[in-house]
Amino acid sequence: MGLLIHHNPAGSHSRRVFLAVPSYGPISGHTAFSLFRAHPALLEAGWDVELGLLLGDCHVDDARNSLVADFLASGCSDLVFIDADIGFQNTDLLRLLSHDRDVVGGAYPKKVDIEEYPVWLPNGELWSEADGCIEVKGLATGFLRIRRAVFEQLAETAATYTTSTGREVRCIFERLIVDGARLSGDIAFCHKWRAVGGKVHVDPDCYLEHRGEKSWVGTLSSHLRKVHGLALVGALKRITAGTETDKDYFELMMEWGNDPWSAGPELLKAAVMVARQVNGAALEAGSGLTTLVMAAANPSLIIHALEHQSAWAARVREEAERLNLDNVSVHHAPLQDYPAGKWYSVPRLPWDQFELVLCDGPPMQEANRRILFGVMATHDCRPKCLLVDDAVTEGDSIPAPYRTEIRGELRKFAIGLRN
Repeated sequence: MGLLIHHNPAGSHSRRVFLAVPSYGPISGHTAFSLFRAHPALLEAGWDVELGLLLGDCHVDDARNSLVADFLASGCSDLVFIDADIGFQNTDLLRLLSHDRDVVGGAYPKKVDIEEYPVWLPNGELWSEADGCIEVKGLATGFLRIRRAVFEQLAETAATYTTSTGREVRCIFERLIVDGARLSGDIAFCHKWRAVGGKVHVDPDCYLEHRGEKSWVGTLSSHLRKVHGLALVGALKRITAGTETDKDYFELMMEWGNDPWSAGPELLKAAVMVARQVNGAALEAGSGLTTLVMAAANPSLIIHALEHQSAWAARVREEAERLNLDNVSVHHAPLQDYPAGKWYSVPRLPWDQFELVLCDGPPMQEANRRILFGVMATHDCRPKCLLVDDAVTEGDSIPAPYRTEIRGELRKFAIGLRN
């Protein structure tokens, strides 16, 4: 038997949203934290909030129908279904509510290692509309906003049944067989709505986390660009033109993959900033997305990247060629023994031309990154700027005579400017 927890606080705003969470088992910590953060954000944006949790019902369609009944009995204008294993961002929830759409949601990655999203796309080319949304044939309810008028219209012809708790509800969510295919309750709901002339849209930029034995994270927009061979292209063009936004750095991280090793948006932004301010050449210990963004930020800057894994070096070279970045040289430099540990075997490099050095390799569990500073001293390499990823303290990160600042909220890095 399901347990319904309905939080219905008094409010003074003209708009009211019902957050509906059906869950047979426990609610994940990421979902709970997302809900906790969402409440004040919604209030600040002018929304009063009701929360409905239906726990312990193994029949998800019955749970959804019960939550819809509570929604229709409330004074709320919009319902947002949120699965109990989905983590979301406040900005994405507010954007869903801002779309002038009857049914609109975000698509989350499935719990599989080959990236997939539970969205039923139309045949042919995909085009986003003015607000960035894409019309689709079906979408899962894991992060789905639905207006009151949708349920009121579907309820007019929906059958009524009695739940295990003795409550009468309208059967809006149910499994159906359509054209020989058995549809899940959420896709069947989309089919019902489209059958009466309604439309279903997905906001492809929603960044969602799907929790299981690990986390699957991503955006549908990044996935589609990768599938169609457009990964990195748009954002890097905007970086070259100097018109990029913070969103571009986030999208680059999503499209590049290599989680959790890839540089985060804050380090990417810093690398672009300093690459635009130097001339000649840059040295990068480690190669990857930072190599590409620096090359795009300053086409006259020659990027020399050291990489100990030959396969990874080949991937970065191939991506640079695909993206027409001809100012990238990736050097395969296997690790070798130094007195203080392992570091790259150093090829012949133009040490006197390096005005920027970025340290993001080798992996710390395999080598001693600080050997870089000794190698620089040996070659009398004195760049204007140093960037060091995974920094902890100013004193530990970059030696004198650089003025050092630790940056980054989620992942720390150091930036050092020569006095």
